[in-house]
Amino acid sequence: MFELDFRGLLKNVWQFGAAFVLAAVISLIFQYDAFNYDRFLPKDDEVESISVKIDNVEQQISRFELADEVNSKWEYVYDDSDYFKKYLIDNNADGLELGKCGIVALNPTRNAFKRNRDMCFGEEPYDPSAEKNNSYVICYHLKNGKDVYRSYNASINETYEATAHIYESSAFKNYKYQVDDFKATGAIKRIDAYNGLSDLVFTSQDVETDRFLAAYSQDLENRKFDDLKEIPYIYLSTYDNKTYYDLMYGYCIYPSDKNTLAYLKEAGVDMDKIEGKIPYEEITKVTVYNYDYFDEATGTTEETVLDPAKDKATIQKLMEVGIPQQMINYNSMLIPTENMDFYVEYRAGNGGTYFSLRAGTVIPGIN
Repeated sequence: MFELDFRGLLKNVWQFGAAFVLAAVISLIFQYDAFNYDRFLPKDDEVESISVKIDNVEQQISRFELADEVNSKWEYVYDDSDYFKKYLIDNNADGLELGKCGIVALNPTRNAFKRNRDMCFGEEPYDPSAEKNNSYVICYHLKNGKDVYRSYNASINETYEATAHIYESSAFKNYKYQVDDFKATGAIKRIDAYNGLSDLVFTSQDVETDRFLAAYSQDLENRKFDDLKEIPYIYLSTYDNKTYYDLMYGYCIYPSDKNTLAYLKEAGVDMDKIEGKIPYEEITKVTVYNYDYFDEATGTTEETVLDPAKDKATIQKLMEVGIPQQMINYNSMLIPTENMDFYVEYRAGNGGTYFSLRAGTVIPGIN
């Protein structure tokens, strides 16, 4: 029976003491990884092959499986662990390097609770230049027949080279991108393409779907990790009202996708619309939100309202460097931003888009 009285603890001092010691020991075991679970790193000659899933690369893209080949029916995969381990990276050394970096990052990661608490209460100010974390899962396929999984969060700067090698490998591309599979089964009946302002740029009525997908697939195959640092022009959608699935959700067209862009130009797509620029004369208001400054009395952040008639130079500078927030989410790990954004109202109040600024961007009079 439980006794809801602290005096009850004194009745069983030895029992309470034993429980306290046991809890402390268990806590220390986890804190210092006494059994070397977290710090497990196989030797090179113990590894047959390695699979890696990088969560923050093309993070919006989902995995689907072909459930009905006759009717070309694809279904969403909620747990893709059985899929990614089938794709083996080209060089085991890259996987082991990611493992080493993940182990080095363990101690700071274990204090994540304190860092989050400090962030919430202002003891640790936001630093836009701080390194982003690279979140990934490694599956070591050992020569003894065992598969050993480990998950890590490590600095993108420390893991950049190994991550780039893995991303650019054919194995990772085959795991991450399923465009060829969708195309082969005729699963994509229609395509909608939107720019950073969420304006519809073209549909499958404007292009030949097979030719578009062929050009796009080639660009995916050739895409480099550095290309993901750029801001995509277009995000694609194949949303199906019947299944509620969007097979192409998360797929974007980047400035480096030369074959795709060349085909779109050939097809007569408005290339100016692809970049999603807002004509200055259509802007009616710009509001800048600086989250470094918080007014506790009103519970609001600092706001600066800009008038297109009076603040043209500042607004033009913002529009030159602003990144539509819609386009940051796909590879946010590679695009650190300032702790501020701005909202642009345009088209007589019928349009509005939030923009962010890359880390290190300085706008006189704003930050």
